[in-house]
Amino acid sequence: MNNDEWMDRYHVKYSTDKKRLIKGYSYLTEYQIIEGCEIIGEWAFYQCYRLTNITIPNSVTLIEGWAFDTCSSLTSITIPNSVTSIGVMAFKRCLGITNITIPNSVTTIMSGAFYQCDNLSSVTIGNNVISIEDNVFCLCSKLTEIHFTSQTPPLVKKSDYKIIGLTLYVPLGTKKAYWEALAFNYIWNFENIIEE
Repeated sequence: MNNDEWMDRYHVKYSTDKKRLIKGYSYLTEYQIIEGCEIIGEWAFYQCYRLTNITIPNSVTLIEGWAFDTCSSLTSITIPNSVTSIGVMAFKRCLGITNITIPNSVTTIMSGAFYQCDNLSSVTIGNNVISIEDNVFCLCSKLTEIHFTSQTPPLVKKSDYKIIGLTLYVPLGTKKAYWEALAFNYIWNFENIIEE
């Protein structure tokens, strides 16, 4: 272990000030990130196949790229209302997740954040998300509904993968705005837009 690292009793590595989680332990089945941690670093829990449950404290503001890549046993995750950005491929191949809520604190969802989450069926996107990068839901073959909560449609970049049979749920009075913002973007290929 480097001098600039600190390890807890579960063999999880942090920076010495404990503000950055550097590396999880591959044999973890559940884990609670320590209070005061602000960043879940790149590749932190990469291929932690046994991890079924993770608790993220409200101190975390950034989930970096590939942080939970291939945590295939993770069945649910709560992203706290303190996180502002979800990194590239952050939850790639989290095969057990069926639904996810992006909190209002998040402004940006980076490329491929939920790439190939095979069993993801429902997503709720907070009202401060202004940018959804390319391929965020690529190969999410069971995704059938996305709930948008913002009165203003976010900027959605194109993807290499079409989401077939997708229904968008949007706030009352915003159907026209969402249609105009997203209809040109063939990747969504949504069946309908429903106000709720």
